[in-house]
Amino acid sequence: MPKDIKNFTENLDFDLSSMYDEADNEVDESVIYPLSSSLKNKLDYREEEEVARGGEKKIFKAYDARSDRYIAMARPLLDSREHDERFLREARICARLEHPNIIPVYDIELDESEKPYFTMELLKGKTLKDVMDSYKSIEERGAHLAQLLEVFVKVCDALSYAHSKNVLHLDVKPENINVEEFGQVLLIDWGLAKIINDDSCGELFLNQTSLDMDILNDMTRVGTLKGSPGFMAPEQTVSNVQKTTQTDIYSLGALLYNILSGELHVSGDNVEECLSSTREGALRPFVENKINPIPKSLQAVFYKACKLEVEQRYQTVEELKQEIQSFLRGFATQAEEAGFLKQLQLIYQRNRIRCQLVFSFLIFTLVGTSIFIQALRESEAEAILARNNAEMALSLYEKEKRGRESIIAEFDDSLQDFKENLGSSSQIEAHFSRLLVGSAIASSRKLDFEMALALTELAIKKNPQDYNAIAEKGFIHLIRHEFVKANYELQRCATHAPHIYDIIRVSNNYVKIKPNDEKRLTNEQFLNCVEELPENRAWLKSYMLIYDRRVNPSIKAHSDLVKKYILSLNPKLTKENFNYKFIERPEGNHLDISHNPELSSLKMLGGKGFPYLSILRTLDLKTLNVSHTGLFGIKQLSQLGLKEINMANTHIKYFPGLNDFTLKPTIYVSKSQDLSKCPKDIKVIYVD
Repeated sequence: MPKDIKNFTENLDFDLSSMYDEADNEVDESVIYPLSSSLKNKLDYREEEEVARGGEKKIFKAYDARSDRYIAMARPLLDSREHDERFLREARICARLEHPNIIPVYDIELDESEKPYFTMELLKGKTLKDVMDSYKSIEERGAHLAQLLEVFVKVCDALSYAHSKNVLHLDVKPENINVEEFGQVLLIDWGLAKIINDDSCGELFLNQTSLDMDILNDMTRVGTLKGSPGFMAPEQTVSNVQKTTQTDIYSLGALLYNILSGELHVSGDNVEECLSSTREGALRPFVENKINPIPKSLQAVFYKACKLEVEQRYQTVEELKQEIQSFLRGFATQAEEAGFLKQLQLIYQRNRIRCQLVFSFLIFTLVGTSIFIQALRESEAEAILARNNAEMALSLYEKEKRGRESIIAEFDDSLQDFKENLGSSSQIEAHFSRLLVGSAIASSRKLDFEMALALTELAIKKNPQDYNAIAEKGFIHLIRHEFVKANYELQRCATHAPHIYDIIRVSNNYVKIKPNDEKRLTNEQFLNCVEELPENRAWLKSYMLIYDRRVNPSIKAHSDLVKKYILSLNPKLTKENFNYKFIERPEGNHLDISHNPELSSLKMLGGKGFPYLSILRTLDLKTLNVSHTGLFGIKQLSQLGLKEINMANTHIKYFPGLNDFTLKPTIYVSKSQDLSKCPKDIKVIYVD
């Protein structure tokens, strides 16, 4: 072959190889670094469905591919430059109001058609209106009043923050308040918001040269009605009247009325009548409800917030919020102007148990004093009638007089203590009691039932009416098979904890079966007791099994209980076809439950949050044979401290779970099981 042809062939081969290598490198990079590669794509949202529509915009549920989440996308409803500017104004205001109770804006953009849109958090809850509409009666609404007022307080927080940034909302109503499942509250729809043109508003808009506040405020002037009838302040119903923070405070008062009564605070068969009532200050009175009366203190807060004269309303949202918080804590509101008797009633409600104890002592002292005085009078009469015993009667009189003075002194001391107690806070004691009960529950979860029992006894000693502590003490006695003590404690708190009636039924039954708390249940009695416990008390069944292991002198007898638990976990198994062989060994016990194809679970009863994974944890196993069973996972075996596990011919495929084991066991598997992801430090033995 000529030299030049040979060189041409070699160069051609090299060029083709280089092309394939470059292509391979490109593919490898996108596969190896998929997240980084995805960010190279253009910012894109996939609109999926329209979820809401208002007077100015429509909302879509959209998928953000770059952050891999669903968001809400807002687009202007009308197609004009003026509407676009108003739309962007709302987005800019929301974007700069960064507060936990104000919906966050993620991005503001123009699409390919140069139409504006902005993205924000996708709301997952319900509006406050939907929440209140779900209540079927005024009584049910009253039962949820505290929760509704907590929502109201969070709305106040959002408005207080907005006012600090010189922004008014001007459309506060239940439809614009979103309440999520876990208590998050968001004030939404800032389309009518007004910016107070003040020198301090530069903190809100960083680039002031691009935003003229008067122009921004002019953008809200669409039509003649700027607000929602029934929640608008009087100054919103007429044009060219200055709007202030008191305008939002009026709307909060209207919202409070709606929360308390379920109605609008003004009457009217149509919008014009409603607006006329608002302008005239004709507020609708509260309807009396003897079953569930609306608190007078909250009525007073409403009337002050919705005064016709702006200067007579609350001066700040913070003042209004503090009034609601005072009510929630059991104090009088400033608007109520409560008298002495009302203040005394509230003091009693805040310190009910302490006051009852002091009043009982005072009554006892007064009764004793009355009896003593009556006896004194009889003694004096006897002294007059028996002159021969005059000196003795006089001596008796002096003695009784001194005794009376002593009782009166004690009475005065009791009054002084009563006054001092009224000045102290009961919240510390309440928190201390809750801490003791919480510590008792934590001790139970750590299986330290003796400590848990001691903590509940201390809590009850501090507060004999702590029904949470009494109920927890009853549960601990039930775990310890002490049904007499359990029944006594559970009966004490039955009226305050109706959810334990199903447990009381069981304890009542077993007080008759085992009236001596010092004796143990037989295995048969134990299993019958566990079967009688309701399904939602699975954690109680598990604790009873764990405690039985501690007090049962025979682990073999205890293993029979575990067998019954496994049967209840796997209803397709029957005791006739269940292969279960427990062998007690000095070096560590062995359990063979192989060849049970219907066996699919060894999880501990108690639910997802229960800290102990396996029903086998009380058997002190070192070797376990679960071959030829229906088990799918091995996480439930990770806490057992096993040295050997035979899991051949099972559905177990995810062997990286062996990394969670406290010890690295030797495993027996079949050749058909994939061990490619098995940890390297695990010894594997193949069996047929």
